Amino acid sequence: MVLHYGSIKHFVSAIILAAGKSTRMEGRQKLLCQIGKKTIIEKTVDNLLGSKVDEVILVLGFSSKKIIKKFSNYSDKKLRIVVNSNYNRGMSSSILAGLEKINTASDSIMICLGDQPFIESELIDLLIDCYNSNRKGIVVPVNNKETRGHPVIISLKYHESLKSVQGDIGARKIIESNHDDICFFKIRTDNIFTDIDTLEDYCKYVN
Repeated sequence: MVLHYGSIKHFVSAIILAAGKSTRMEGRQKLLCQIGKKTIIEKTVDNLLGSKVDEVILVLGFSSKKIIKKFSNYSDKKLRIVVNSNYNRGMSSSILAGLEKINTASDSIMICLGDQPFIESELIDLLIDCYNSNRKGIVVPVNNKETRGHPVIISLKYHESLKSVQGDIGARKIIESNHDDICFFKIRTDNIFTDIDTLEDYCKYVN
């Protein structure tokens, strides 16, 4: 990346939230469902490893042993796997688990959802470029209707606030409380909203 005048190269740690029970998938672990030749979680991880993020923290919980097997042959040093034993406490517990394992050089996190395999490396790079080139502490992707999606980047100046989040709302409260510190990055793809929650969702992409 060519940095513009005034740009800062931040160390961005991607935290993938992948600890949930897949309760709406009729007994399947959605992250292990195939899309093409790879599983959903593999595609999500691969997209991040192929991007400008400096490290990838994959936070697992439910079915962690089965998912870990999928990465037994991965050698990319950017990838670290963490098992969240408190995953029943919701998404926020996985953010905390990831925060505990990030590199000491990290000054920012990118919060990613494990069930969004269609967010490609190029889009991730655009969000990082946006974050590096402005002075805002938060970057949120939006469409032309200003609908917010994922992934989001958050400066670790909000570290204490991130440590206090609870339940399944993730970092939403931090975003809503710091509107003046957000860069809303407009994109043309709906992939920032495309997650796989149900069997019906999944069938759309395999048929």
